[in-house]
Amino acid sequence: MIYWTSLTFFLLSCILFTIKRLLRYLRYLQQEEYSPGRFLHWVWQHRAFDRRGSLVLLLMGLCFPFFPYLSQFIGSLCIIGISLWEEDPRKKGKLRLIMTPRAQRIYFAALSVYFLMQVPALLLSQNLFWVVQIFLFQLTPLWLVVSVSLLSWDESRRQKKLILEAKQRFAETSPYVIGITGSYGKTSTKDALGNILQVALAPTFWPEKGVNTPMGITREIRTKLFPGAEYAVIEMGAYGRGSIKRLCALTPPHAGIITGIGIAHLDRFGDQQTIQRAKGELAQAIPEEGILVCNGDNPGARNIAKDNPKAQTLLYGFDNKENDLDCWISSADTTPNGSLFTLHWKETSYEGTTPLLGTPALSNIAAAFTMACALGTQPEFALAAIANLKSVNNRLELHKDEEITYLKDAYNSNPEGFASALEVLSTIPAKSRILMTPGMIELANQNYEQHEKIGRKAAQVCDLAIIVGTTNRESLTRGLQLGGMPSEKIVHTQNRDQAFQELHSHLEAGDAVLIENDLPDLFETAEKF
Repeated sequence: MIYWTSLTFFLLSCILFTIKRLLRYLRYLQQEEYSPGRFLHWVWQHRAFDRRGSLVLLLMGLCFPFFPYLSQFIGSLCIIGISLWEEDPRKKGKLRLIMTPRAQRIYFAALSVYFLMQVPALLLSQNLFWVVQIFLFQLTPLWLVVSVSLLSWDESRRQKKLILEAKQRFAETSPYVIGITGSYGKTSTKDALGNILQVALAPTFWPEKGVNTPMGITREIRTKLFPGAEYAVIEMGAYGRGSIKRLCALTPPHAGIITGIGIAHLDRFGDQQTIQRAKGELAQAIPEEGILVCNGDNPGARNIAKDNPKAQTLLYGFDNKENDLDCWISSADTTPNGSLFTLHWKETSYEGTTPLLGTPALSNIAAAFTMACALGTQPEFALAAIANLKSVNNRLELHKDEEITYLKDAYNSNPEGFASALEVLSTIPAKSRILMTPGMIELANQNYEQHEKIGRKAAQVCDLAIIVGTTNRESLTRGLQLGGMPSEKIVHTQNRDQAFQELHSHLEAGDAVLIENDLPDLFETAEKF
């Protein structure tokens, strides 16, 4: 009787431990967009293997020959204690686990796989049962990977059904579609163009925030596309060759904007040429009688324009030395209320204003203006809409809190945007300028070089730098030091919460703070299991 009672209690403690631990791993699988390969790479790279539970079981196993039932009872209590002590990823964390229907299916499938693995384990003697549990603890991430694979056919079937419904609804509404892609500036350009068209031309639909994946756009179409929408502005993200081609099949474009080809997500693509080919899928999908608007300041975007001529192929930018830009901004000034600029279009110059800040924001405005005017918007109406644009959340937003100025640019930083944010910070009158950043990600073999370069630039602008986490600590620190910032002015912190504590301890009235990027838990947190 005591044998089965002890074994049952031990087994239940291990099940409770796995139920909790699966949730923690599932958060990171969700942040990796349910990609088994990327998730397993994260597990291996960060050595995210179980230590706490396995150590308890190992100690229990060593004591088992001498005190079998007592050691098993104490070990079970310790396992239960760890399970209750560890945080619930659904309630804590920067990016909390969202138990979507898909996440629930994966979770319960993983639990089922785990329970199946316990069946042969129960056939072993009690002397070896703890050894098997250590292996099962170590293999917990694998149960999620197996469940993703087992559910892949059903998930594909579900997605195809939802996409078909979205296609039918989109076809019934039949809006004029403008696709937007590029390595940066997609969301802001989409928001600017959507607002201009809505105000100056006709009812316009555009997905909110940074929604740019097939299932995200499918959800937006199914829930938010309204009858009578004459235009649809669709942001198209690429995670490899074929990504944009699939999005164009969902929302066939009549026109498109290429904001630029950079090195964002370089680790996914391998090289810039592949990025250019992937982004060029939008231009290829636009019919010959369509409109293609490209960033004339960007060589990759120019190449796409050259390779995919349309009835209207238009270039925008700042540098019009070659006199081949259709729309360009010749001057820009930062003010406490935003930006003033001079824009040229169709041999006419216009004075414009916008609450938005920075060169990338003005480039996005020029892209939206060019497309809107090509579609028939009066330039004066477009500029009126631009004057009332609001910054997209956490994209170079200017806030004042008492006597402190905050420049929030915490969304998905890239080298061009980071440099521009520093330029804007340099124009803000301040007693001291402070940078708080974890750096950038997905820059592949250019990561160290880009961070050293941006560190040098930051040292010329900032009086204090707070580096968040360890992901880019070494390269940023070296760049700051090479740029002339004293070591005592470079503060290292483990996470965002600690960084904010350091920030508030240094802040004084009249300071200006740039918060550049905010990495997900995948990159910032040294997760311990």
